[in-house]
Amino acid sequence: MCPRCCAYGIAHDLRNLNSLGGTALIRYIFRRILLLIPVLILVSFIVFTLMDLAPGDIMSGWDLGDMTHEEVAAIRAELGLDDPLIVRYGRYMFRLVQGDLGFSEFSGFPVWDMFITRLPATLILAIATIAIGVITAIPHLLMFNIGSQLPACSFPLEQMAWGATFLRVLSMRQDSRCP
Repeated sequence: MCPRCCAYGIAHDLRNLNSLGGTALIRYIFRRILLLIPVLILVSFIVFTLMDLAPGDIMSGWDLGDMTHEEVAAIRAELGLDDPLIVRYGRYMFRLVQGDLGFSEFSGFPVWDMFITRLPATLILAIATIAIGVITAIPHLLMFNIGSQLPACSFPLEQMAWGATFLRVLSMRQDSRCP
């Protein structure tokens, strides 16, 4: 592995693909997508397990009032909270593959609907972030290509200046409804 390349050897793979043609690139992309599936399953299992290890469960935040222990146990059984971790994870993955993300315990709305309503704002924020990053990187890139020797602290100072500017602008637009 070349020390100048990525630690995973992706740069070498892409360099070899360039000489092989387009079908090799398609196979490479397909292989990477296939390798993504077990990684996503492993990450989802780790997060699910960590959430299970956290103290309390979904019923801890509920106001149970004057319910008896038997009624609470019946609700826990109905929700499947008494099942082993692997059974609950299997049920979760089965529903996830079917597109059922369940309902939010805080709002009561379907999670998928909440996700879709927030997606446009998230995409706008992501695109704006990328655009600002590219716009602020162009002068840095041009100065580097011209041959100017930029000090090592120029890029962090540029980010700090942008951060201070955004804080100033956002503080001027503070809404009176905010605490």
